[in-house]
Formats: sequence, structure tokens, C-alpha cells
Amino acid sequence: MDTYQKMLDEAIMKILKEEAEAGKELDKEKLNKRIIDLTKEAPSSISKHVYESLKADMARMYSEEEDIAKEFKSRLHQRWYEGFLILQGIIKVCEEISIDLLDKHYEKEHVDEKSKLILSVLFKLHSKSIQAGSYSDYPTLIKESDLHYHLGLSKAEVKELLEKFPGAPKLELKGTVYYPYQQLLQWMSSIDYTNS
Repeated sequence: MDTYQKMLDEAIMKILKEEAEAGKELDKEKLNKRIIDLTKEAPSSISKHVYESLKADMARMYSEEEDIAKEFKSRLHQRWYEGFLILQGIIKVCEEISIDLLDKHYEKEHVDEKSKLILSVLFKLHSKSIQAGSYSDYPTLIKESDLHYHLGLSKAEVKELLEKFPGAPKLELKGTVYYPYQQLLQWMSSIDYTNS
């Protein structure tokens, strides 16, 4: 960046000097044209310098951005911690209620198109609401028996997925298997499905 800046400064100074020696006022059009010509004529080494300069500074810039985000998150957490806990509680209650509704609806025979449509919409809305409510740093644990609701899959599909790819992040508490939602989504996005 410094090399390019020096070239630009020298070109501008040369124009200013020429105009001053000729006793003319600064012609802005001429100055703009010379700057545009200079950028067009800039050798490829300039672009290499620009790239190297940015590359050398990339770690610092990324670190600064990360620090700013962490500070913001920390302040947000301190100020709204209780509110976030209440929100997580509401999300959990909504999850449980919607799972119960889906269970009741799923047990019925779905012969008409209206019931099939309602079930389909319920599945989609439920999985989207869980996704929207689970993007905070508070992990939502999902029971293995409820996993299909959260992923928008059938029970058979979830069973097949877990059998084919047994490395899913999970934990067991008092005999019940739970999946941390955030980690599960990350795990699913990292699976190589081409070899299955």
C-alpha cells in the first residue's frame, strides 16, 4: 500500500509543480485524468504489494473484528442474561407443546389432503421455530425420540441417518440420549454424504 501511495503522491506533486511553474491554477480535470491514467498504468507489482499488505494485516483485522464481536456479546449477555434465560425457557415450553401437538396429530390416520397439509406445515413451522430460537449460545438439548421433529425428518430417516453416520454429538443422562442442537447441525453440515 505504501508503494502505491508514494507513486500516487509523486504523480500529484508533479502535476501541482508543473501547474505552479506554468503559473496556472490547478486544473481538477487534468488532475483526475492523471490519477485515472496512473491507476490504469499501475504495474502488476503494485497489486502484489497491495495483496501482501492486506495479507500481512489480515490476522490483525480479523482479531479486531472478533474482539469487537466478543465484547458486544459479553455486554449483551451481562445486560440481558435474565431475559435470555426467560426466552430460552419460553422456547423450551414451545418446543414441548409443539412436540405434544405433533404427536397427537401424527397418531391420527391422515387420509384426507387437508390433514396431510396441516401435518406438513406443522413439521416445517416447528423445525423453523426451533432453528430460530436455538441460534443463541445456550445449547438446546433434544431427546433422541424427538429428533425427527427438529430435523423435519421421519423417525425412520433419523434412525437410518444415525446408523449410517454414528459420530453424531450426543450425551446420555439417566439412560436418555440427548443431542445438542447447535453441534448436531454443525456435525450434519460436515458429513461427507458422497461415500454413503
